[in-house]
Amino acid sequence: MPKQDKYILFGAGITGLATLKYYGNDRIAAVIDNDKNKIGRNYGGIPVISFESYLKEYKDSLIILSIYTKHYFNCIEQIKNNGIKNYFTSPPVLYGLETPEEFAQNNKLAECSHVVFFGSNPITERIEAYLRNNSNISIGYIDNQLCRLDNNKDKINLEDLQKEDTLVLTTNEMETPIRNILSRTFKGKIVDIYHYQEERKEQYMYLEQYKNQYRGKRCFVIGNGPSLRSEDLMRLEQHKEISFAANGIFHIYNKVLWRPTHYMLCDAIAYKSMYEDIKKIENENAFIADFCYTNFPKTNKANRFYLINKLSKLNRFEFSTDVVKGLYSGKTITYVMIQMACYMGVKEIYLLGVDWTGGKGTGVGRIDFYEGESARIENNCAYDLFDEEKYAFESALEYANAHGIKIWNATRGGELEVFERVDFDSLFDK
Repeated sequence: MPKQDKYILFGAGITGLATLKYYGNDRIAAVIDNDKNKIGRNYGGIPVISFESYLKEYKDSLIILSIYTKHYFNCIEQIKNNGIKNYFTSPPVLYGLETPEEFAQNNKLAECSHVVFFGSNPITERIEAYLRNNSNISIGYIDNQLCRLDNNKDKINLEDLQKEDTLVLTTNEMETPIRNILSRTFKGKIVDIYHYQEERKEQYMYLEQYKNQYRGKRCFVIGNGPSLRSEDLMRLEQHKEISFAANGIFHIYNKVLWRPTHYMLCDAIAYKSMYEDIKKIENENAFIADFCYTNFPKTNKANRFYLINKLSKLNRFEFSTDVVKGLYSGKTITYVMIQMACYMGVKEIYLLGVDWTGGKGTGVGRIDFYEGESARIENNCAYDLFDEEKYAFESALEYANAHGIKIWNATRGGELEVFERVDFDSLFDK
């Protein structure tokens, strides 16, 4: 395949792992990343290059952005400042998305009289190929000024849409306000790939059994910070407290009889690296995010949930009130656990071992209770999301205040001052 016909992936992070498979490793020529430590390495068998190398060697190739942090907006600015218009923001396929062919089939696009795509991109290319092979319908394109639109496409203007047309949206929510415009002006059928999470929720209906399970009770949300004490966990065990814990919490199991009421995980890298341990401790009360388009092995007992990973320019995250529809990322598992606890009806939440530093201290990394100081340096690149984590904590506090829920920070130390502090030992005084 000629180099100019291949895509360039932007973002050698967690979401990019699935993005490579979704679009096809053979279609990706290189991966751009602004982290100098990644440049020159292989990422899923694809070379990682600098943005400067892209400008010199691949400028005619389409960029697929696969970044779902605030860095996305910096990368968009970087692209635009260099005069690049041929780019596409991929949906977060790691947490579940139909293939383009499944999307076309499930929405019965082959039965439509006239399909119009809003812009051309790697997803619409495959939908069009599916329709050409399975129907004789006519296909048109509206130029959204993002991905380059070939001259052989049948181009129409937005104002020329007819009521009997079917408009297909695959453009990212952040790239254009087209969805708001169309809701006011277009009266025909709109099929939007970003509505997939609403349509796929039936597979998670079994999670309704947990709604208000702990109505009016209190719980503890456990972090893995260095301040976590085995004797504190034993006190939770002694008093039969409801608790949520995550990721590598099992490293302390050899020291305590305590086990969390619910184990949770939504980090794909942690899941992959800790799988053998997770398989030993996961049970029917555990919750693990669904990971799609990966070669990750499966667990057998844990509940699966949909992780909603949305881009936003706002300094706040949405807060889920329905785990069946999914839980919002917030860039920290603590935020996910808080949402789950609220769904289960708790009225008091106590954070323990959440040694959030806000980027203060040695470097910008952090360490868990079972790691050495060297891990802080190794994790610097993976944990540069302190601003977003703070927004998540503030979002949780806003939701709690508005719904009569109290969140306290019972952690021994740390820099997390979003929540009111409380002395852990005082919670068990008679």
